[in-house]
Amino acid sequence: MKERKSSLISLGLPIFIQLMLFNLLSTVDTLMITKYNEQFIISMNNANQVIHMLNVLLLICSTGVGIVIAQYLGAKKEEDAKKSFSNGLIFNLSLSLVLFLVILLFNKPLLTLIQCPSEYLDNAVTYISIIAWGIPLNALTNIYSANLRANKKPGFITIIAVLSNLLNVLLNYLLIFGNWGLPELGIKGAAIATLSSQAFILLCAVVFSPIILKKKILSFKLSLPHLKQILKIGLPSALETFAYTFAGMFVTAAVNKLTEPEMLARTYVNMIMLYIYQFSISFGQANAILVGHDVGQEKYQEAKKRTHKSFLICLPILFVVIIILNIFGKDVISWIIEDVKNPELVLKYATSVLPWLFLYEFGRCVNLIYINSLKASGDVLFPLIGGIISMFIFSALGSWVLGVYLKLGFLGVFLAQALDEAVRAIFMLIRWSNNKWMNKSIVKR
Repeated sequence: MKERKSSLISLGLPIFIQLMLFNLLSTVDTLMITKYNEQFIISMNNANQVIHMLNVLLLICSTGVGIVIAQYLGAKKEEDAKKSFSNGLIFNLSLSLVLFLVILLFNKPLLTLIQCPSEYLDNAVTYISIIAWGIPLNALTNIYSANLRANKKPGFITIIAVLSNLLNVLLNYLLIFGNWGLPELGIKGAAIATLSSQAFILLCAVVFSPIILKKKILSFKLSLPHLKQILKIGLPSALETFAYTFAGMFVTAAVNKLTEPEMLARTYVNMIMLYIYQFSISFGQANAILVGHDVGQEKYQEAKKRTHKSFLICLPILFVVIIILNIFGKDVISWIIEDVKNPELVLKYATSVLPWLFLYEFGRCVNLIYINSLKASGDVLFPLIGGIISMFIFSALGSWVLGVYLKLGFLGVFLAQALDEAVRAIFMLIRWSNNKWMNKSIVKR
């Protein structure tokens, strides 16, 4: 039992730190742009919504690669794990180049599709046209990261994330405001800084991964059987994430119907929530690695107990953090928004949703831990079907009904998203408990 807990923590802690640092990259951009021009925040949010919608398609491969490699390593099939990694790189790079062209050619129609307000559209186009160059970089980084995690070596990504964030902060300081004699680029500067940090992470991953794993990791031979396994796991997983993001576009469109203080409130609440739900993400991803190895060894009861335990460790941590936020949230948000227009209104809208974080994050904790475990076992269709039903009924439609038509504003949108997470959580708990996910492994010993 002691060894199992140690494994979860040794894998989960580097992932947690990595996620926190990646979140800092986004937060630093947000705060620095706020200092420069707060209206740029809304342009960046709309641009990032489109980028994220297309980026999740890259999870077709990276999710599948991580799960397949973990199962092969659990079954002691190193050569098959290497082939899966190499084929994942080839596929993800090819797909990312297509997505990159889509963004460059159709960025304005895509932003219009999510009803980006016209006064923010030009800046959103400027930002997205630069950030789009990072899609191929992220595609390759995701595969390298999935490989390191499947090999139980997530700490390296954490180290380069620290360095990447330092580079991003420095470049933000130089390029947004035009310090040290450099041109003042504003929103362009934020985009260039983010893109540069993404390039740095990929370069480090390519150079140092073979050293960290102490083995040759590339084998550029197209293997259709391995690619088929990756897609069998990755395609439903990516479709689920794509559905989540597509539903999020309806949510964003509803938010764009609200007042500017409500839009800003959502931006800052979402920024804070990144740091809350990273507990669930890190526990979910660490547990999924171990479940993948368990399933590869056909230790199904071990995987089941491990997942329940991971949830019972994560949930109390989440609730303590949310209690602290409800106590000190007003002061924290006041400090963040001190430079924005109408800070009293933004604060009012932002603090109104804090008590509902308990429902929101309970559901998200269940989903991130149990859905990742279902995927790691090879059970990918159930999360897809259950997710689509819940997301579009509660999150997408509910945001318009509660937020716009019933005039509950940002609080209504937030409640709709919380209900989506809670309903999906019930589906996933039932699925995991009834053992129908067992014997769906794609790797046989």
